[in-house]
Amino acid sequence: MDFSRLKIFVLGHTLHRRLICQLRFYCSLLVGTFSMV
Repeated sequence: MDFSRLKIFVLGHTLHRRLICQLRFYCSLLVGTFSMV
């Protein structure tokens, strides 16, 4: 198993998860704003 490839895979995986978390946060924020109006 190539170590650099593994490192890139782990880095991409964490970035992907962080992106999904941010998207969820922004979506809930938008929903909250729309429900308040």
